[in-house]
Amino acid sequence: MKVLLLDDDPDMCALMRETFEGFRVKDVTICNSYQEVVDLGEKILGYDIVFLDVNLGLGHKTGVDVFNWITQLGYKNRVIFFTGHARSYPLLVDALNRPLVGLLEKPATVAMIKKALYG
Repeated sequence: MKVLLLDDDPDMCALMRETFEGFRVKDVTICNSYQEVVDLGEKILGYDIVFLDVNLGLGHKTGVDVFNWITQLGYKNRVIFFTGHARSYPLLVDALNRPLVGLLEKPATVAMIKKALYG
């Protein structure tokens, strides 16, 4: 399984990488900004699942912006918004109504992460 995680918090990224590796996911890519994901270009199409933090810092593009970009590029696999925002958060409402899109609320337990990862 090939996983992409977008989060601006380095500690969260380290914890998530360890959690994914604990589930025997060997191919984990960490990005900390919208631009890092865009720099992947069409390689994004090869990921099985993408975890997106919504808030990437004041004045920065959001995980929803990344979602819109990867969708326009043709990404068709699973997306999990990994965020402290509730399901009713205005930026998420439209995205969460699309197929293969889910929500994992922070803080998340290992069991919740596993469920999000494997469906």
